[in-house]
Amino acid sequence: MLTGEYDYSCTAEHSAATAALIPGARFAMMPGIGHFPFAENPPLFARHLLPVLDELRG
Repeated sequence: MLTGEYDYSCTAEHSAATAALIPGARFAMMPGIGHFPFAENPPLFARHLLPVLDELRG
């Protein structure tokens, strides 16, 4: 789960707690991003998303 640092509708704390309840789930907070990271700051969002996609790809 990737959650923006200042996402007030789905806080990082809520996402972390949810991820803790899901076997195998992982959580990462994205500093400097809010609720719509892909629209707010696409390059910064890509820096968080691409490593996760690479890992999933194996």
